[in-house]
Amino acid sequence: MIDQVANIHAICPSPQDNNVCTVVGRDYPQITAGEYSASFLHHETSARFGGKLFMWFRIHDPGGPFNGVQVFKAYNVKGLKGRAGMNGKFIVGKRSYFVKDCTRLFTTGHGKYAPRPADFRNKLFLVNIREVSTNERQQEYDEAERYSVVDRILEVQAGG
Repeated sequence: MIDQVANIHAICPSPQDNNVCTVVGRDYPQITAGEYSASFLHHETSARFGGKLFMWFRIHDPGGPFNGVQVFKAYNVKGLKGRAGMNGKFIVGKRSYFVKDCTRLFTTGHGKYAPRPADFRNKLFLVNIREVSTNERQQEYDEAERYSVVDRILEVQAGG
């Protein structure tokens, strides 16, 4: 089965093949926590954990060790419209963090606004990166299992 979020799946041969298993897919990066410039790449939806929206960003750190690294910001959604996956459609609540972020980043607070991932295109953002060190059960990850995510989108730096 393919995990739409991490694009990971395992190919496990039959027991006659000595139970050899090959794991393929995306590995989440681990970078130093802090503020970085980043541009939006695309969004993905997932039915895991009740419905998630993953907004993927590329770090812009010219000459730095993390230039080009891809990280995501995860949002809860109320539901999915159609199949989960790349550029999937979703339903969010009026007071959801996705709506709050979009309103803060892209409006002056006047009039009606229908947020959408496309609003993030062709812009440079200042984002705060944090390390994920525990799983969904609050159990500590080993150092090698830890990864970085966008904790907060602070502002639009350019293109807005």
